[in-house]
Amino acid sequence: MKVYFSSSARTKKFYKKNIEAIYQAIEKLGYQQVTDFILKVDPNIFYERSPQEAALFYKKMVSEIKKADICVFEISLDSAGIGYSVNLALDAGKPVIALHVPEQVPYLLRMIQHPKIQVIEYTVADLPRILKDALEIAKEQVDIRFTFFLTSQLVEYLDHIKKHRKVARATFLRRLIEGAMKRDREFSPRVS
Repeated sequence: MKVYFSSSARTKKFYKKNIEAIYQAIEKLGYQQVTDFILKVDPNIFYERSPQEAALFYKKMVSEIKKADICVFEISLDSAGIGYSVNLALDAGKPVIALHVPEQVPYLLRMIQHPKIQVIEYTVADLPRILKDALEIAKEQVDIRFTFFLTSQLVEYLDHIKKHRKVARATFLRRLIEGAMKRDREFSPRVS
């Protein structure tokens, strides 16, 4: 399975050893990393990028999150960027593991109530056990990719929704199905 692991560049200044330990623990557990951004980033120059470089970074980050099966974030420092990334991953249907050191739960993450997020306190010593358990839970939450053919007229309509309503095609289709599920009196979802 593919894992996207990241944190804010600023977090690396304070928790470099933690970030390296998380990255290594994920690899030792046999997961494939889709990015090594947080290992390579220099936090002293990251925020000095040009608008074009920032746009390229954003596009790459979105692509990597979409490519991953599970997303892991180190969230010990408040970061609107990481809060946004967590939300982006959840909106994409990805299970999220948000790790923080004791007594450092960022304010933004306290507000997120979602069945696919695990907010977990850790120490470097207990990381292998914590990540092993959290990743097993996350694997059970991985969405199934569903591929099917559409007529050109349906695709045109989905493109219209994306452009004018600013809603991704998959999100729009998912919402249609969820609405139909709520109205279907014969359907009873199984409890996980």
